[in-house]
Amino acid sequence: MSLTVEHFNDCTIKDFYETMLYAATKMDEHLDFMLTNKDYTDGNKYADAVHLYNDWSDTYYAAHTALTNKFGKTMRRQIVKMIDSDLALAAQRRKLFAH
Repeated sequence: MSLTVEHFNDCTIKDFYETMLYAATKMDEHLDFMLTNKDYTDGNKYADAVHLYNDWSDTYYAAHTALTNKFGKTMRRQIVKMIDSDLALAAQRRKLFAH
């Protein structure tokens, strides 16, 4: 079950960053699974990946909205930029270490 905007009322900037980074990482994992299993050999696992991707996406965007509401667009852009950078670095590591 994904979180809603109200779940983030008492969050600090660090809380937003950590939650959004975790959600984005989980989204990437499930998206990778969906992209590498397009043949639907196990429909249940694929359907689970789609469902989980959507849940994590909803959580990410709820945090995104709450962050904007609480700290403004400038802070949101900085946090999103940091998350994008962290995800890019993780992708480089996976590619480099074939993991």
